[in-house]
Amino acid sequence: MLAFHGYQSFKPDEVDAETAHQIGIELANILWGDRFEVLVSTHIDKHHYHNHFVINSVSFKDGKRYYDNKATYKRMREVSDALCEKYQLSVIEDKSSHSRHYAEWKAEKENRPTKRSLVVEDVEYAISKSTTKKQFLKALKDMGYSIREGKYISLKPQGGERAFRLHKLTKDGRYDMSIIEQRLYERRYAQFESPAHISPKKYYYKGDLNKARKLTGFKALYVHYMFILGVIPHQRPAPKVHYYLKQDLLKLDQITEEVTFLAKKNINTIEELESCLEKTNTQKRSLENERKCVYGKIKRCRNAESKTLLQQDVETMTEQIKSLRKEVVLYERIKDRSLKMKSIIKSVNDNQKDTKINKEYRNVNR
Repeated sequence: MLAFHGYQSFKPDEVDAETAHQIGIELANILWGDRFEVLVSTHIDKHHYHNHFVINSVSFKDGKRYYDNKATYKRMREVSDALCEKYQLSVIEDKSSHSRHYAEWKAEKENRPTKRSLVVEDVEYAISKSTTKKQFLKALKDMGYSIREGKYISLKPQGGERAFRLHKLTKDGRYDMSIIEQRLYERRYAQFESPAHISPKKYYYKGDLNKARKLTGFKALYVHYMFILGVIPHQRPAPKVHYYLKQDLLKLDQITEEVTFLAKKNINTIEELESCLEKTNTQKRSLENERKCVYGKIKRCRNAESKTLLQQDVETMTEQIKSLRKEVVLYERIKDRSLKMKSIIKSVNDNQKDTKINKEYRNVNR
């Protein structure tokens, strides 16, 4: 039987199980009860009670199929809200807001950068350097953004897969172009300074670098890269992070894991890395072959005690294989990232040289 599934959640500690189930039955009767069979199940295993609805796709009344679309979802939400208000329960007030991806929500909760937060920082930086809309948009273009103007302004970061609408960067709408223009106007005539709560965040590498002053090879490359990313504190103020480097601020956890792994394995050169990679791959393949043999023994084994011991051996080998696979992934990721880091550092240096030459040329021709 083909069926459709829906659910309804309640605010934690606001409703008891009986009331939640009663609301679920009333909602099912209003939405589907005259044409479709519905199973209503109330779950109380979570902190928030919630109802699940399983709807038969074929009507018992006329044999026609149930169709689910945006209109039926909207209707379900309206009926749910009406019933919650009837029972004096909470409803979502801001129905126009779009939910964020879980990864973005989790990163913000842990105070880690997200693609959106990096765009917000760049917009703030562009505002701080501008007094007109034209200057503001030029500052964003200089940072590598593609800008699409129309009814709304959209920003696409250098190398980014998606664009962000300026006025939707935050829920409070403070990046609506009309508000930004007001801020630029105030900067022009009243030396406006951005409030502290929207100043760019700083991200730091957690670790002790006192023993890392004579690093060479891969470790030196990683430490240098984190310096120019601005995540390792330095005596001098860190410069504005170049747009070539922006995306890697989102990968600080990976980069930290890699540099820690390099220090643990004491790997300094590409030759040492490839040697360790080959050795680890050999160990992994050997264990996989050995495990395959043990699987064969388990199939042929008729003694229950011996079979249990063989299964324990398989579990032990499986854990070792998982660990070796993780090491292989790290080795390959480090190898790939080291090449990218060298390329990015070269691009940044070349770009800064070109910028310096252009500035000197303009100064000479004034």
